[in-house]
Amino acid sequence: GVAGFAPQQELRVLQDHVLARRPRVVVVGFFAGNDIPGAALFDEFERAGGTASFGVGGWPYKRVIARWDRLYVVSFAGRLFDHEVHAAGSPVEPPVASAVSRASFDRGMFAVPVGTRTLRFALMPPYLNLLNLGRADLEAHRGWDLTRLALLEMDRACRTIDATLIVMFIPSKSQVYLPVLRKAFGPAELREALAFSLPRDPWGVDVDRLSRNRLVQNELMSRFCEAEGIAFLDLTAALERKVQRGENVYFPDDSHWNALGHEVAADQLVGFIRQRVATTASRDRNTPSAAPEPTGR
Repeated sequence: GVAGFAPQQELRVLQDHVLARRPRVVVVGFFAGNDIPGAALFDEFERAGGTASFGVGGWPYKRVIARWDRLYVVSFAGRLFDHEVHAAGSPVEPPVASAVSRASFDRGMFAVPVGTRTLRFALMPPYLNLLNLGRADLEAHRGWDLTRLALLEMDRACRTIDATLIVMFIPSKSQVYLPVLRKAFGPAELREALAFSLPRDPWGVDVDRLSRNRLVQNELMSRFCEAEGIAFLDLTAALERKVQRGENVYFPDDSHWNALGHEVAADQLVGFIRQRVATTASRDRNTPSAAPEPTGR
């Protein structure tokens, strides 16, 4: 992954570095957090001849591992729990004694009890804010048109080498964790907490609006891929299942997957590819062979 890459840049990677290796399957990740706005930004950059500024598209590169939008004391504690590993490399669960009895919010960090575990996490403001956009807003966004065009070109390029393109939908952290928050907090309390991350939200932090729009990008991309015959894998439900069992799939104070999040994605992708291979093989076995061409008169 490269910070700030949009679908058009991924298309160039495919053309310049991937096709010559003639893969059987090509997987492109669509990130719901910023790919649509990123496509519009890259288009502006190209139209300006490479002189336009992208602005601040994410965290700046730092000589540290931990990254955050704002610094909280609780970030350090979260890192200690989240980065501790067994000798074999498996993440260590926080001690059961650290479980909280009720959901709370403190300066950007949520703590939500789920069974005997506690989910501790912060939401990234730009990605949370994107949930304010409904279907009509996204369909009218220049970035959506550019994203579709790039994916169509990727699919055409893959078909020229008999490769299958898979669009893997990568949800933002806000999409995955919002249902847990709605169960854990009352409406007024949750609105107040989210307002900390969206202090200038013109909609006044409408939690119902955020929830209605939570899966709009999923639906748009799913319908687009179905219409164009492109394989589509949505990771949202699989990640949600882990979170609803009290397992973090993203780093507490970061927008990226932790080790478990990557495992979920890998398992879903492997299962999806195997199912497609099995389905294709079954269809081939059940398709009658073409009649032999006549040998002559």
